[in-house]
Amino acid sequence: MERRPVLRVDELLAEIGRRNLLPPGVEYVPERKLLVSEHSTIFLRFRPDPFGVEVLSLGRERMDGAGLLVRVPDETDNSQIRQSPSRQRYFYSFRLENITVPEAFVNASAVRAAGWQTDYFDARLPDNADAEQLAAWTRERAGQGR
Repeated sequence: MERRPVLRVDELLAEIGRRNLLPPGVEYVPERKLLVSEHSTIFLRFRPDPFGVEVLSLGRERMDGAGLLVRVPDETDNSQIRQSPSRQRYFYSFRLENITVPEAFVNASAVRAAGWQTDYFDARLPDNADAEQLAAWTRERAGQGR
């Protein structure tokens, strides 16, 4: 963001919205400092130091599925992640209703104690995706907000 550090989550969300970087179907709700889609409410948790972002997605209804929690960066002491650098850990709620949301940036054992499970996915580009084209698209979209 033009070499200006972000200090609060609402600043980060406003800048993402201003630069049109939200996925299709996702809207920023400034008065609630969150994102919404047809099937989920998405909370972005942010800390500037040490840098961390958590994305917490909760279904609007039981049929919308389990809650999801992803962290960037994730804790690096996990052997599953060390084995494959493209492997990303995420958490999903074991329950579909009355989900206990863990405090922001608590350790993984506290997330599991709140009733969440751990799983992994391999972070990779979709088949036939052009990494350079995606990077150019991102730079172009980011520049539109200037």
